Amino acid sequence: MGWPSCSGGNLHERSLVAGARVQNIWSIAGDSSRADVNQFLLQYFVNYNFKSRIYLSTAPIIIANWDADSDSRWTVPFGLGIGKLEGNNISGLSNTAVNKTL
Repeated sequence: MGWPSCSGGNLHERSLVAGARVQNIWSIAGDSSRADVNQFLLQYFVNYNFKSRIYLSTAPIIIANWDADSDSRWTVPFGLGIGKLEGNNISGLSNTAVNKTL
């Protein structure tokens, strides 16, 4: 798990936040009667914040099963979210911020 860092201002004041997680899982031991595992995962995220406190975001999880047939190896979804932050103090804990998403 990682947290985006911010220097100079609050994180919600930045226009673009992006990152990714990449992993591959292999089976290396265990019961020989079980199927081998060789699976790739990529999750990227992009969040664009507008000054009006509206934001666009996406964070799909792309998967490849290297042991599957080539016509069913990849799962590549795409989604887009839109939301709006409302409240007096987004970064403070003393006030309540409301996140509305669609």
